[in-house]
Amino acid sequence: MRGCATPRRVIAPPGTASTPTAAATVARRTRPPGAPATLADYWHGRASWELLRSYEPKAGNHISIVGEVWYLFSRTVHPGEICNGTERLGTEVRASYDHGVSWSAPVEILVPRDGTPWACAATDGDAIFDAATGTWHYLFQCLAKSGPWQGCHAQLRAADPTSGEFVAVLASPVIPAGGLAPHL
Repeated sequence: MRGCATPRRVIAPPGTASTPTAAATVARRTRPPGAPATLADYWHGRASWELLRSYEPKAGNHISIVGEVWYLFSRTVHPGEICNGTERLGTEVRASYDHGVSWSAPVEILVPRDGTPWACAATDGDAIFDAATGTWHYLFQCLAKSGPWQGCHAQLRAADPTSGEFVAVLASPVIPAGGLAPHL
């Protein structure tokens, strides 16, 4: 991730070529002050993005936002631990309570461990929080000792993904090697 962008509302001055129609003006006035821009605002050039933070610690980064807390998921390397031809790779997460100004210490949530479908690597995935069940889900690339690369699913039943290690969902790997190619 090269940086986090936060929407900034930019409205063209009256009389310019990009002035919204009367209907759009009425709709905009009915929104509360400071309300986020809509997709139509971006599409018609009435809103833009402004880079507020930049964070580039490692490969495989992404941020999930739950409420006011930002969670930064990224790859972690276990130097010198070679498995199936690669250094062992895991996934860590950090929390920010100030919109990315500062971050907590990293917590490894997917550790490459013998006996798991990710004995060699658990990396480069995406997280989603299911508020209805209080469960974090992580879909990611995994590499077992026997190879090849596959897709795995792990979960953590907690509101905070930094509170513990994710565990395999019974069917992992959920995407066998080559399983997506016929569908692309």
